[in-house]
Amino acid sequence: MTRKLSALILVAAFLIGCLPLAASALTYEQSSKAQPEKVWNYLMDKIGNPYGVAGIMGNISHESGLIPNNLNNSSNRSLGLSDEEYTRRTDNGTYTKFASDGAYYGLAQWGYSTRKQGLLNLAKKMDGSVGSLEVQLAFIIKELEETFPSVLKSLKNATSVREASDVFLAKFEGAPNKSEANKQARADLGQTYFDAYAKIEQPTPEPEPEPEPEPESEPEPEPEPQPEPEPDEYTNPFVDVSEDEYYYEAVLWAYYAEPQITNGTDKTHFSPDNDVTRAQAVTFLWRAMGEPEPESTENPFTDVKEGEYYYKAAIWAVEQGITKGTSKTKFSPKGTLTTAHIITFIYRAVNKGADGWYEEAANWAATETLILSGTPREISDKVKCPRCDVVTFLYGAAALMLSGSD
Repeated sequence: MTRKLSALILVAAFLIGCLPLAASALTYEQSSKAQPEKVWNYLMDKIGNPYGVAGIMGNISHESGLIPNNLNNSSNRSLGLSDEEYTRRTDNGTYTKFASDGAYYGLAQWGYSTRKQGLLNLAKKMDGSVGSLEVQLAFIIKELEETFPSVLKSLKNATSVREASDVFLAKFEGAPNKSEANKQARADLGQTYFDAYAKIEQPTPEPEPEPEPEPESEPEPEPEPQPEPEPDEYTNPFVDVSEDEYYYEAVLWAYYAEPQITNGTDKTHFSPDNDVTRAQAVTFLWRAMGEPEPESTENPFTDVKEGEYYYKAAIWAVEQGITKGTSKTKFSPKGTLTTAHIITFIYRAVNKGADGWYEEAANWAATETLILSGTPREISDKVKCPRCDVVTFLYGAAALMLSGSD
């Protein structure tokens, strides 16, 4: 995402005192300059761990230069609006497409429609500007607490700026650029803030004790057997999922998510190229939405039996208007689906009440860039959707689905 000023210049500016702190941040005029110390103090009060706070600040500084009313440059040009005018018109209601325009905005350069709508709702609730520093910091904490609690926990427990920065980048920002250079650049910015503001008490070194005379040598005792190391929490269990595949992270997310989205076709195979069935698709989606209980016990389908793994998922999907089955009495659980079906199911799950077919869903997904990132397949009712793409789409839409499940 393009920024107006280099984040590095902003960091240098605040370190030599060029950027003043404002007394209040309730209007975009008062928030239009970077206020790193105010950001640091607010986040420290909420998170309490300087490594976690620095990790957040390195990322949002990289995104926006810590300027809360920052509209990305390409949207300035396409909309014909400056940062200030975009913010002012959104605040006074003369610009009504804030949530749906796909423009990246604010400290974290929010772009998803549901996340921007959440920011707008909070601004109204706080009686502040959508471009207010105070509103946006409160929204970051709100998202961490309600949508990304595992990220918040990691930030509170991080033991280095790089650790916190990587977690925030991967799971909160969801940036498609996960290169080592991008990770390091954000962590380096975070380290700058850490060095400027963190007050880590260092223990007073104790005086060196007087050396004791060496005892007479004794035979070395036999080494005690060491326990086997614990397996890595995110070890890849699948021999058919390579780390360099675009769906690698999505597959591991689906395997380790709570509730688990899928455990593969057996203990060591994910079968990424297998066609996804209707039963599998609605079950994956239902689990990604948190396994909500169907409100109705009525089952209209003769081919969906109670006790099947997909039973609740199929009833819930029909109840929510995500799918109607293949007829009034048939769900066709073994039928296969296209990329158009999957995107439409996700679209209807996130946007309750939506009933458009895949052209509408595909247009929506195109604005939510993470949903379609990586996959080489066209969104079409003629292109079958393999298992690897289903979890890739769900992974990209995870934050939206959690918002949609409220």
